[in-house]
Parts: sequence; structure tokens; C-alpha cells
Amino acid sequence: MIKALSSSYPEHFNQSLYTAQQTRDIDRLAIDTLYSGNGYELMKKAGHALFQFVRQQYGDDYHWIIFCGRGNNGGDGYVAAKLACDHGISATVIQMGNIEDLPNALQGEALSAFIDLQRSKISPVSFTEYQTISSSSDQPSLIVDAMLGTGLTGDVRGEYLEAIACINESNCPVVSVDIPSGLSSDTGQILGAAVKADQTLTFIGINQGLVTGQAKAYTGSLYYDELAIPASLKDSIQSSVKLLSPHSFPTELFRRNPTDHKGDSGRGLFIGGSDGTSGAALLACEASLRSGIGLLSAIVGKNAVQPMLTRTPEVMVRGYESDLQNQVNLLAEKSDAIAIGPGLGIEASAKKILETVLTLKKPTLIDADALNLLSKYPELWDAHGHEHCVMTPHPLEAARLLNISVEQVELDRFSACMELTKKFGCTILLKGSGTLISKKQNNVFVSYFGNEAMATGGMGDVLSGVILAFLAKSRNCIESTKLAAFVHAMAAEQASNQGIIGCLPTDVSNNIRLVIKETL
Repeated sequence: MIKALSSSYPEHFNQSLYTAQQTRDIDRLAIDTLYSGNGYELMKKAGHALFQFVRQQYGDDYHWIIFCGRGNNGGDGYVAAKLACDHGISATVIQMGNIEDLPNALQGEALSAFIDLQRSKISPVSFTEYQTISSSSDQPSLIVDAMLGTGLTGDVRGEYLEAIACINESNCPVVSVDIPSGLSSDTGQILGAAVKADQTLTFIGINQGLVTGQAKAYTGSLYYDELAIPASLKDSIQSSVKLLSPHSFPTELFRRNPTDHKGDSGRGLFIGGSDGTSGAALLACEASLRSGIGLLSAIVGKNAVQPMLTRTPEVMVRGYESDLQNQVNLLAEKSDAIAIGPGLGIEASAKKILETVLTLKKPTLIDADALNLLSKYPELWDAHGHEHCVMTPHPLEAARLLNISVEQVELDRFSACMELTKKFGCTILLKGSGTLISKKQNNVFVSYFGNEAMATGGMGDVLSGVILAFLAKSRNCIESTKLAAFVHAMAAEQASNQGIIGCLPTDVSNNIRLVIKETL
């Protein structure tokens, strides 16, 4: 059964993600266990699913242009092409590489699929020949990209590079098989160039590169079909990466009981919003209130006190005092969790505040300037760091913490996230498209929720406030972070229903209550 990976279907997210090698291992296990070693039967099932999917999406009135490579990805395309021909649908197969030596070049299941295709009325044409064809038909066309599958490791070159450019310039609807050609199935990065699909249909297990990095800009709407492979078989291949699923949240940690008072909903302390950056404090504190924190105190720059009292009178706000260490200690003593960083600054006084907070060993959210302080003064963490912290870096902050470039972080977000987990030994949330969350090395959750409406300054401050609220309630760093990432992203999706452009962090805060109601 074909399923959409969409926030409209949260039940579809409760599953593991796989590397290319793990997917191949599952394929082989399924073939040996379920098909007595006959891999072509599984390929025919995938090709039939592809055929049905394209028909469901576009009907029978399009001319299908199917770009096929020489591997199993192309084999899926051959099967779908033959089925299209059998059902009277106009189709052309564009064969990459030299057609003359194709029977000798193909192997295994792809060769079987090609032999079956030869029994139909479709004769593949080379990409070079296709470029010279001029069609006078008024029939609209769609493209099926079955060129390069999940096994691609190096950059796309030669004829494939030209074909990708041709597809992207075609103005035709594009469906990619398994993965858009040129996208890394392990990291979600572009290997030289990649097909920009309108829909991507992947089979058996979802590759981890389909849900982070640059993937969303190339996959279009993402669908998957497990091809009736039993979950028990897939579970035998151990994966350390999972999709963030709302069905996995221990929501009893966050619910309120009928007899609860304000102290039972968590007491939080926010520290940040120095003069000139009071907006960060306002956004974080308002989001924390909207996320249900019972009591919230804040230490902010003196110029931020009046705006906060005006906008969020529920916050017990104080300006920085001369004896900052004593001030922080007094308020933190009454708090269940602390958030520090948004608008904090990186002056000597800010360093002292961070050091004071870390020595308290309380559940602590570390973001923004507090992260920059840790990268500038690593001895702070060496002396006072502890596992009851949540760090939420964006790629630049992550690069500073790891002493590498942003490009290196983005080339392999999974490795960067695991390196941060290894280095700091606490909960890490690496921001970006396909947010990664980890506490234990080699154990990563990927959030596929949210959209481009979140590309606005202040969204991270809102996330900090949501995490603080859940952390104060539960004292559970990893579960608070997972749930906060979900609530934050879903609130952004709902706020953006009125328009992607101009969606503000305050709009997201205003939707948090509804998302929490639906989630908890």
C-alpha cells in the first residue's frame, strides 16, 4: 500500500530510516525469505506499484517518458513501461548509455525486466536520439526518473548530468523512483546535480537521505510502499535512525491532572535578552507560556524589562543585577529547568552567567549566544558540562562547536549530529530541514515536519521556549526535545496555511496551544 509521508498522516511516521546498504540488505533478505531467491518477482511488484502510483497521480492521458539507468532502478522503470504499454498508455523509454550493448551490460533482475520489455511494443531510444526528436503531438507528457538509484556515491557525470538538466528544464511533471537521481540516499546532499521531482515513490524502507539536508527541495511529495515486506523482517536489520513520530511520545510526562496547581506544570527560568536583543527573550518566554509552563521567571537586560512586562505580564521578569551570580543562583534554586542563550551576548558577564548556570547541574536548554560562548571558551564545558543539557545549534553554531566548516556540517548532517553527541554527551538538536535529535551516539531521530515558513529570524527562540516548558514539566531532556520539535514544526505548518511568506514566529506561538491540544 502506498503511503504519503505527510503531517496529515502522522501514523505513517512510526518507522526506522535506512542507509543505502541497509536497504540492500533488506532487499536481499526479502528476496531470499519471501521469494525463494527470485528477485525479479520483487522488482515486478515494485514496478507495478510505480505504474499504479503514476496513474493515480496523473491518469492515462499523459505520454510517459521513462528515463532508465542500467541498474535495478532502471529495471523498475522497464516494468512500469511495459505495464503502461499493456494498458494502452503512450510511453517512451529513454535508455541511458549505449543501447547496442544493453543485453550484455544488464544483469540480474534488470536484465529480466528488459527482456520482458522487449516483448511489448516499446523500443527504447538513447538519450542522444531523444534529444533530436521533435514531437508535434499535443498530448501532455510526464517524466519518470528511473536512472540512478540509492547506490550512487560519487558525483553525477557525463550523459546522466545532461539528462538531469534536460528533465529539470522540461516543465513536465516528474516522478522519481526510489530517490531523485543525483541525491545521496545516506546524507540528503546533491552529488553534482539532482532531478527535481514533483513526487518521489520509494520502496520497502525510507532512506535517511530522503528526509534531511537538501532532500525536500528535490523529492517533492514523498511516498513509500513497503511492498508487503513484514515489519519483523525489516526489524532484523538494525537501524540507528528513526523518524520522529508523534505516536512515540510519552505524553503522560506532559499532561495536566485535574488537581494540578501551577507548580505542578513546571517552574522555568529564562536568561537572555540583553539590551538590543530583547525580542529574543520576548519570543522565547511567550512560546514557553503558550506551551504550558506553570511558572516562568526571566533575567534580561534592563531595557527589556518594560517590553516584557507589557507583552507578557505572566513572566516574573528582572533586569540584570550587579551580583549576577547570586541573582542567577537565587532564581535557579526555585526552578525545575533553565533556558539560556537567546539574546544573551558573548561578553565577559555572559560567560560568567553561563558558568554559573552549568554548575547548578539542572536540566538546561543551551541555545544561540550560549552556544557561541561554549565554542569560544570550550573550557567552560570541560569543567562544568553535564548530561542534563539540551543544545540546539543551527549549522553555523554546530560548525563552531566542532571546529569545522558549515559546508562540512551540511555535507553529512548525521555525522555532525553524532559528533556533537559524542563531544558533549548531552541531548543535541541540529536545526535545519530535517531536524536531527540525538542523545546517544548512533541513535538519531529525524523530524520531517515543518516547512520553509520557518526561515525567519526568531523561530529558534520560539523553539527554545517550547523546550523549556516541556523540560520544566518532565525533566526529561530527550523526550522534551522530541516533543518540542514536533509541536514547534506543526505550529509552523498550521500558521503557514495563511501563507508561507510573512509567517512570523509570533504566529507560530499562537498556534502552539492547538497543536498541544491535538497532541496531548
